Amino acid sequence: MAKRLLTFIIFMCVALCAAAVPAYYRAGAFGVVSDNYEIADYAGEAGFSVYVGADGCLYTAGSNGSGELGRGLDNSVVKAEPLTVKVLTDVIAVDTGKTGFVIATTKDGTLYAWGSNEFGQAGGDVTAISTGNKVTSPQKVDMPDGAAAISDVQAGARHSLVLTDDGKIYAFGSNNLGQLGLGLEADRRTLTSRPTLIDPSALGGGAIAQIACCEYTSFALTGSGEVYAWGDGMDGLLLNDEEYSTVPVRLPLTGVTKISAQSTTVMALTADGRVLVWGNNGFGQYGIPDLDENGQAPYEISSFYTETGEPVDITVKDIICGGVSSFVLSADGDVYGFGKAGAGELGFNPRTATSPFVVSQNTATAPTRLTFYTPLSVEDGQTAPVDMATPVSVNIDKFAGSAGVRTFALDDEGQMWAWGDNANGMVCSGSIDSVYTPVRATLYRTDNYDKEIKEKDYTRQPIIGLSIIGAFAVLFIVWAEIKRASVRRLEKNA
Repeated sequence: MAKRLLTFIIFMCVALCAAAVPAYYRAGAFGVVSDNYEIADYAGEAGFSVYVGADGCLYTAGSNGSGELGRGLDNSVVKAEPLTVKVLTDVIAVDTGKTGFVIATTKDGTLYAWGSNEFGQAGGDVTAISTGNKVTSPQKVDMPDGAAAISDVQAGARHSLVLTDDGKIYAFGSNNLGQLGLGLEADRRTLTSRPTLIDPSALGGGAIAQIACCEYTSFALTGSGEVYAWGDGMDGLLLNDEEYSTVPVRLPLTGVTKISAQSTTVMALTADGRVLVWGNNGFGQYGIPDLDENGQAPYEISSFYTETGEPVDITVKDIICGGVSSFVLSADGDVYGFGKAGAGELGFNPRTATSPFVVSQNTATAPTRLTFYTPLSVEDGQTAPVDMATPVSVNIDKFAGSAGVRTFALDDEGQMWAWGDNANGMVCSGSIDSVYTPVRATLYRTDNYDKEIKEKDYTRQPIIGLSIIGAFAVLFIVWAEIKRASVRRLEKNA
C-alpha cells in the first residue's frame, strides 16, 4: 500500500510540473518576442502611452487623470500594465494629445476618441468648456456625411485632425490660437466638437498627403511637397512673424516628403535627403552645436556623429520629432538622436557617454548614433534586458512613434525596439527600471513590471495542486491507519 501511494504522489508531481514548465516558457521573450506580445505601433505623452499589438488590439498604460486609459476608470489611478485590457480592436492609426486624450481609427473606418474632452477634442456634443468633459471609454465620433474613409489621425494639445483617403482634412476641438484652420475667431471660448472640413482651397486645392500637430499648431503636407501651417506662431512655428493664423498659410518650403511635429518643435525631410528643423530649441532639438539663434529658420541638420563624436556621412531615410528629443534614421538602418537625454530619452546614458556633443545639461547638441546590444530574456528581470558587453547590428526600418521621453522603432524584421523614460514600465522592456539603451519592446510583464497588480507566478498553480494532493495523501494515510487499527482491534477482540 505504501509503495502504491508513493508512486501515485510522484506521478502527480511530475505531471503538474510538466504542465507548468511549458506555460512558463511560452511567456518568455528571448531574442524574438512571441507573437502574443509583439508591439506594432506606439503613440504617447510623458505620462501615458498607447500600444497597438501585432493583432491590431490597442492597449494603454500610465496615468489616467482624464480617462485617457480608455478603461472606464473615472479617476487618476495609475495603471502600468498595457497587457491585461484591450481598449480597442482593429486599429490602423492612433495619436495622443498633450492634455490627456486619444484619437484612433479602425479598419472599418470608424473614428474613436476618449480622455479629456474639455474643449471637444474627443468629439461628441460638447457646447461649453469644462474640465468635467471627459470620456473614459472609446467613444465613436461621427464624421460628416459623405466623408471618405480615414487614413490618419493627429492630436495637438487641445485639438484633433483627421485625414481622409481623398486627401481632405477635418478638425475639431479648441481654436484658442486658430489651430483648427477653419477661419474661426482665435479665442479660448471658441471650439467645435464635430469634425469639420478645412476648406481644400485654403490648402492649395490639391490632395493632402500627411498631417501633423504641435501643441497648438497644425501642419499639412501636399502630394507635391508643399507645406501649410496654421495656429500658434510661437517660436517661429509658422516661419513668419505672425503671432497666430486662423487659416492655413503656405510655408517657404519645397520638395518635402515628410513632416514630424511634437510639442513646439517641427522637422521636415526633403526629397534630396535634407533634414530641416524649426520651433523650440530649448533642449538642443535643432541638433546643431553652437547654433547662432539669430539665424533664419528653418535650420538644416547636416552633421552626424558616432558614439565617440567622430563625423560620419549618411543618407537620411526617416525622421521623427519627439519635441524634447528627435531622431534621424540613415539608409543603413542606424539611428541618430539629439536633444534631451537625461532619462535615456536618446537611447544612451549621458553620464557615461563619450561623445563631446553630450553636454553636462544632459542634452546632445548634435545627432549621435545609438548602439544596440544583444537582447536577453525579459524574465531575467534585468535593469536593461540586453547584454551590454555584446553590441549587435540592428537595421531599423522605420520609426513607430515618439513621446520625446520615450521612442519606439521597428527593425527590418518587424521587431520593435524602445528606449527612454520607463516610468510605469511604459518602455515595455519587461522591467520598471530605467532604460538608457534600446531594448526589445514587449507587452509581456515580469514580476516587478507592475507593482499594483497581482504577480504572475507560474509556480503558484503547481504548488496549490501539490498541496491538495498532499492533503488527500495525508487523509488517505490517516484513513488507512484508522482502518488498519480497527482491523487489529477486531482481530484482538476475536
